[in-house]
Amino acid sequence: MSYRIIFSLLCFFQAAFVTGQTSRIQGKVTDEITGNPLQDVHIFIPNTTYQAFSDSLGSFVITGVPEGKWEIQVWRHGWVTHREMLLLKAGLQKTLEIKLSQITELGPQGADLSKGQSDKILDQLMEIFVGSDFKKREIALLNPDKLLFEKLEDKSYRVHSIGPIFFSNNETGYLISTYFEPFILGSGAKITANYSYFELPGAEGQAPVWRKRRMDVYQESPQKYLSDLMTGVVEKFETNPNPEVSFAGNPGDYLLSFTKPLTVNLPDGRKGVLNYSGEKLEVKFNGAPVNAEALLLSGVFSDRNPIFGLPANFNAEKLIKLANLEKTAESMQERIFVHTDRKHYWPEENLYFKAYLNYGNPLMADELSKVLHVEILDSTGYQWIHRVFKINGGVAAGHLALPNIQESGNFILRAYTAWGQNYSEGDFFSAYSDPQSPVSARRDRNSARSSGRWCFFQTSSPMKEENRSNLISWPSTLAETQSMPIFR
Repeated sequence: MSYRIIFSLLCFFQAAFVTGQTSRIQGKVTDEITGNPLQDVHIFIPNTTYQAFSDSLGSFVITGVPEGKWEIQVWRHGWVTHREMLLLKAGLQKTLEIKLSQITELGPQGADLSKGQSDKILDQLMEIFVGSDFKKREIALLNPDKLLFEKLEDKSYRVHSIGPIFFSNNETGYLISTYFEPFILGSGAKITANYSYFELPGAEGQAPVWRKRRMDVYQESPQKYLSDLMTGVVEKFETNPNPEVSFAGNPGDYLLSFTKPLTVNLPDGRKGVLNYSGEKLEVKFNGAPVNAEALLLSGVFSDRNPIFGLPANFNAEKLIKLANLEKTAESMQERIFVHTDRKHYWPEENLYFKAYLNYGNPLMADELSKVLHVEILDSTGYQWIHRVFKINGGVAAGHLALPNIQESGNFILRAYTAWGQNYSEGDFFSAYSDPQSPVSARRDRNSARSSGRWCFFQTSSPMKEENRSNLISWPSTLAETQSMPIFR
């Protein structure tokens, strides 16, 4: 296949990857024998951030998973692990009924260790999982109490865990859940383990540091070079890799072939080797293999430690664009649009709303406001209500319980963020009540006007037609919806 054909295919792949929808996995975990729901079961896709824990009803939901083939694992201590390969399709939900069987055999007994013995063994374990320089690294084992050390006849120790052990990596900003098979300390045997990743909450100013470190890790990862092969970048290889890409049998996955084994020249002069079993390697567009066991690594790649690695769904392209983004007042500005459930309200009713943040540059969404302030003021500036709501994915929603306002007058509904106060105050001044506006025919018009006990919110300026199409209406059983642009 010529490079021209390859690149034409890849342009189509890129468009499909960027615009493609995601899927949703939901289900229930129960006891295979009794049918009772199981709580606190960990359901995850290995080596990714896609995960959930079952609730008291055994239910779970995992959202935002791209289409394609994914292996899902279900873990709970004392129960047989469940593994299943799923085929997800964009925009469609996958519903699972997972039944676990309980392990009836008695577990091993932990040895009674002195503090000195325990500390020494923990140091050995950290050296195995993290490396000989673990004391110099920003790595912490958060739950060492879940480790169990079984003393064998030859006085060696077999290591078990009660559930996963959690490593906090403050170098890359991930919490790594680790499920390992029991192993004997000092045997030198390779540890068999499964990992899942969770984004750590960062202190102020931590995010840029983590982004840089993640990109440094990515630049030396096999996934980066597989991604290069997917897009036709061949400069970092010792020989011509002759990459070819084609569609797999299911949407979201691709078949990659290249000259193997293929030696990669890393920026620091070290060498890694890529290989794979079979005729083609099934991969995601970002280079992550569908089946990690099919990717055969040697050289420096064989020394990779998942605790210092990145999840397979790591979005390097976004971080590269973010690093090159010029942070201007325009790119960092947020504009807020608010939907309310209806136009007018009686005192002590609930005003339901949904707010949408429109970013100057969407790449800045994770860097800007996390909280939306919503207020109701009267014409004197007195603040009747002030509440804050979490912004998630550029959306905030909730309700305000209106006070028993007896006096007539104008009222103002206002929404803003703390960051928005860096811009003109007039930009987030939004909607007024208008006592002269007609109320719904369902209300007594005259009594409403004479009592002054209602509010009719009216936009200070009309929303542009192109913005209206992006809003989601509240249920049609409610009165007519009013869209209110609120500028920060």
